Amino acid sequence: MDIQKTALICAITLMPSMAIADDHEHEWPESYTSLGLEYNYTLIAEGRTEDTDDNITDFHGYGINLAHQYNSLLSLYAQAAMAESETTESDADIDVESYSVGLRVHPTAFHYGDWRAFAGGGYKYSNYDIASNTLIGSNEVSENALFAEAGLQKLIFDQRFIAEAGIRAIGELQDTYLDFQPFLGVSVLFGRSYPKSMEPVVLDSDNDGVVDGDDQCPNTPAGAVVDATGCEEKDSDMDGVLDKDDACPDTPQGAKVDAQGCAEKLTVEVRENLYIAFPSNSSAVPQESVKELKNIARLMKEYPSTELQVFGHTDSRGSASYNMQLSDARASAVRKVLSAEYDISLTRINSQGMGETAPVATNDTPEGRAENRRVELVLRQPE
Repeated sequence: MDIQKTALICAITLMPSMAIADDHEHEWPESYTSLGLEYNYTLIAEGRTEDTDDNITDFHGYGINLAHQYNSLLSLYAQAAMAESETTESDADIDVESYSVGLRVHPTAFHYGDWRAFAGGGYKYSNYDIASNTLIGSNEVSENALFAEAGLQKLIFDQRFIAEAGIRAIGELQDTYLDFQPFLGVSVLFGRSYPKSMEPVVLDSDNDGVVDGDDQCPNTPAGAVVDATGCEEKDSDMDGVLDKDDACPDTPQGAKVDAQGCAEKLTVEVRENLYIAFPSNSSAVPQESVKELKNIARLMKEYPSTELQVFGHTDSRGSASYNMQLSDARASAVRKVLSAEYDISLTRINSQGMGETAPVATNDTPEGRAENRRVELVLRQPE
């Protein structure tokens, strides 16, 4: 019995030095439930064995522990334990049953990797069943006590188990004896949860995707495309292709461009007839007809290398020379409106009067003559 007692005390004494030697660090669960076994050895208080009501020897015990840790600081546990002892004078066998509840504190300041210290206390009820009543006059004796404890715990087997060792001071409430109880235990963990790790705060004040520490241009406008240094990528001609990738950096605004930033070519000829209600014997383009030029102006901006031919046509009424002169004036007027209203260069627009030479319908009917009075627009990609 003395050898076992000495081994237990030595194991407890060695645990702090073992903790210092362990270089492995593991995070403790914030909460868990555990079920475990405990071995303990109760050292009966000196003087208690001389009392005829309490004359028992030191004894070994075994217990089952159920514990729950609520947070990283506090845990609550309950224990049911059994032991065997004997009386000091008659050597009568004693069966000991005890039930305990306790609260433990796990100060985070005493966490060292997968080791931690604990301290706590609680209440203990014990029942002693004596085989012979020769000395004490009763087969059963009960005892109420309070205890304080302290020790060390270690996570083992991939943080699924806890090994612990410590010592309790047990004070009997009736006779105020103070027993000591070294103990060793191991428990399996269930329902482990860990504190959520705080993500490092990375500042990006202008929200351009480059953190402030690497951002050489910390105030780029919202939505701007930036390079690896946080500086805005330029698109000088605003064609959607950044300058660094733009093979044609001066394309006109509104032009359709390819992946290299160069204006696309018009692949088909575009023809459009406009039936503009010119005043009689006049080449003035009515304001309400200006918007009819919007579509051809858009195409000329999308394809800036195209050229437009404007042809003026009349019906057959009047002299041929007058009709030629009037159609030429009307074609020229449309050319000028396109340039003034839609910012199309005059160098890209040619106009020509065709008079009555190119009818598309008969001139014998009002309907046919109305079809012949027209302005024809032809948009081409030059050779």
